[in-house]
Amino acid sequence: MVSHNAALKADWVSARHPGAVVLGADTTVFVDNRVLNKPRDGAEARAMLMQLSGRTHTVFTGLALRRASDGLKKRTGSGQRRNLQGALQRHH
Repeated sequence: MVSHNAALKADWVSARHPGAVVLGADTTVFVDNRVLNKPRDGAEARAMLMQLSGRTHTVFTGLALRRASDGLKKRTGSGQRRNLQGALQRHH
């Protein structure tokens, strides 16, 4: 899914800038069998970081490289388990 989304993004930009080398990227985070989508605002971003802090979660990242002028098309994706430690430590 993430490599497909990265390719869609890169294709869109590459079609508008055919001579440019374009790198598209997409990331999805899973925790507790749920997908964390892009936060709507700062408060939601903070809540997500608190949910991830000190817990193991899975991060999938996709990359796509495009250049329309010569048909360059490469893409890859990977997933890794991560543990975010102390993301929101308060300093007094």
